[in-house]
Amino acid sequence: LPCGQLIKFELLSTWGDIHYIGLNSIELYDHNFQKLQISPFQICAVPSSVNDLSPNQGNLSVPSNNAGNTNSNRDPRTIDKLVDGVNNTWDDSHMWLAAFCQNHQQPNVIYLWFDCPVALSMVKIWNYSKTPTRGVHHFQIYIDDSLIYDGHAKRAPDRSAGARHSGQSILFCSHPDLINKESANVYSDYSQDQSVVLYDERRLVHSGSGSSGQPGMYSGPQPFNMPRPMTMAGNAK
Repeated sequence: LPCGQLIKFELLSTWGDIHYIGLNSIELYDHNFQKLQISPFQICAVPSSVNDLSPNQGNLSVPSNNAGNTNSNRDPRTIDKLVDGVNNTWDDSHMWLAAFCQNHQQPNVIYLWFDCPVALSMVKIWNYSKTPTRGVHHFQIYIDDSLIYDGHAKRAPDRSAGARHSGQSILFCSHPDLINKESANVYSDYSQDQSVVLYDERRLVHSGSGSSGQPGMYSGPQPFNMPRPMTMAGNAK
């Protein structure tokens, strides 16, 4: 099993949105298939959230006068929501959202850390469900700077469809009990010719079919001069 103290998620593309990227929840499971308890002090992100943006950059929750930027008017979609235990939801007060970094040299990154090494049997994620196009698509997972997963996240269901947001399981263990329990939640984006790479103790253990493109990435003209749309918790987007 991959083992270490620092877990890093690099978020490389969205399901189509060019301005924002988000998630509902992350869960990590140890070698006994038990969920690891993660406090808000064990997780951070770069950029941290939409609260890093000024009103001119798209965040309606931050007043134009920085002196009035108190906790009461900050956007609630902060990184601690990824470990608050509320996963299957369309309530954006239990989600994380940040400005999307289109430069793959400096992608959006989420860090989780522990006081002692942990062995991972499984990672579970719930994609951003308020606006599914803002959910993560291509991402990588590292543990102590060693790549252990390179693949794609399942798009969250549209709220209008009324489907349950069951999340996605990424397995690092072949135990039959775990496979039987989670197989329905394992996602493979075959329609996009997905490339999935798994590593264990820095050894390549599985490599899926390659893809020359980067599915889910914005593929039109570079939008660097396009204004970022406004976003605010509780609104449609």
